[in-house]
Amino acid sequence: MATLTPDQLEDLQGFIKDWLRHTGRTQADLRRVLRASSIRMPVLLEELLRVVTREGLAGLAQRLCDIEALWQGEDAGAPSEGWFIPSRPPCGTCAFPPRPLAGVPRRCWPAPP
Repeated sequence: MATLTPDQLEDLQGFIKDWLRHTGRTQADLRRVLRASSIRMPVLLEELLRVVTREGLAGLAQRLCDIEALWQGEDAGAPSEGWFIPSRPPCGTCAFPPRPLAGVPRRCWPAPP
C-alpha cells in the first residue's frame, strides 16, 4: 500500500489546483465526482489519498484520467446527471456505470445489458 510523503502531498495539491484551473473546473466539481463531504482541499486530498492507499499511484492516475474523461464528455454535451466515476478504476466487471461514459475507452467498461 502506497503512501505519500509531505512533499508529494504538497505536489499533489498543487497539481490538483492547476488541473482544476486549466480545465475550468472548481473544487465543488471535484467534490461531486469524488462524492466527498466538503469542497475543502484537505477533504478532497483525503479522498484521493484513499485511492493511493488502495490502488497505488497508478490507481490515482487512472482515477484522475477517468474524471477528466467524464468532464470532457460533459463539455461535449454527454448526459452527466446521476453519473459518477466508481471509486475503483474500471475493470470490466464493475456494475457501474450502466453504460460506457463518453470519452472513456470501450474496453474499460462492461457491455450494457
